[in-house]
Amino acid sequence: MSDGSRSAVEQFFGQQRIVHPGMTEVRSLNGRQIQFRVLEEDAYPHAPGKTYLVDPDETKIEYATQQQETERTGDGEGGGSGDKPYSTSDPETKLSDVVGLDGAKEHATSLVTLYDDGTYDELTEKYSEEIVSKEGSLLLYGPPGCGKTMIAEAIANEFISELNRDVVFMQVSGSDILSKLQGESEGNVREIFEDARAKAGSNGFVVLFFDEVENLVQDRSADRVQSSRVSITNEFLTQMNKIEENVLVIGATNLPFKIDSAASRRFHTKLFCPHPDANQMARKWRNSLDGVELKSDTIDYGKLGDATKGYTPAEVDNRILGSLVQTEVIDEYIHGAPRQIDESYLLDKISETDPRTIPEYVSKIDAKLRGQKMNGYGELKEYIENNRDLN
Repeated sequence: MSDGSRSAVEQFFGQQRIVHPGMTEVRSLNGRQIQFRVLEEDAYPHAPGKTYLVDPDETKIEYATQQQETERTGDGEGGGSGDKPYSTSDPETKLSDVVGLDGAKEHATSLVTLYDDGTYDELTEKYSEEIVSKEGSLLLYGPPGCGKTMIAEAIANEFISELNRDVVFMQVSGSDILSKLQGESEGNVREIFEDARAKAGSNGFVVLFFDEVENLVQDRSADRVQSSRVSITNEFLTQMNKIEENVLVIGATNLPFKIDSAASRRFHTKLFCPHPDANQMARKWRNSLDGVELKSDTIDYGKLGDATKGYTPAEVDNRILGSLVQTEVIDEYIHGAPRQIDESYLLDKISETDPRTIPEYVSKIDAKLRGQKMNGYGELKEYIENNRDLN
């Protein structure tokens, strides 16, 4: 790290800050980006949002080197570092951790069953390969913060738990593949698929997850689309045509209508992932508060669910628990007055916020697509129409 970067980080920590220890943070300061990592063993006890209070006089800060500032996440245990345009991991997310999305969870369960060789042989014998096929691709689409990434991780976890194979979860962000150097983006796409096939081998299995996939396979018929983007989409299509039964490709997007139509067709199954209803949000609150020792036994989770109708699970974790609540409980804890979390307190915190993600998402799409057909994404069109009153 340069002296200027180190000085900027030191300036940033001139006061107490809330951070995620053990992770490289990217923050803005005076119009510039800074990177740093706080050592987890030196952080204060965490609040419900799993973030920590950093005191500049008591917490050690590990300054990233220049190489760490520019390198891409790579292959290796625990995500590792290197020059690969993806990360690998063994996700711990379970389907039961996902709030709502029952249709997606049912499909995930059927996928695992389908890829069991014995069950697959029985099904094809009774129903033929024309009806029962290992599709090999799945597109998750819908508003942000509602569990698409969690579903992908949970599917990988299910495969790891249930299949008698070496299962690898490869995660790629569509925007991370892109490069300003001519031909490098296409090379990244090709490398990812080649590595997936190699990792799957003869007795393995790979779940290849593309987040923000619309950034990778933009509509080639769109106005002013760059020729380089056309080449990237073409390479993706070529590689998808080579997918074999031991690689499952999952894409996630908030904006499916921006995906090239041919690329969209490569995803044989498309699952809409809306925000949870009030009952599902009640379950979200119960899950989020499950590990909180200092909480009331009389919390009515149904009331919390009703109060956060129209919110996303991410908003509960990040804006309410991870911001409003954690700031107060940490401050009170370190000053010797630990707070008990009760229903009234949480309802007060909820009243200080309003749902933003879904109204902004609906407004953004509605303004662009009102009157258009949204071919292939009828559930999204209906969702937009039914949620216009949230604006």
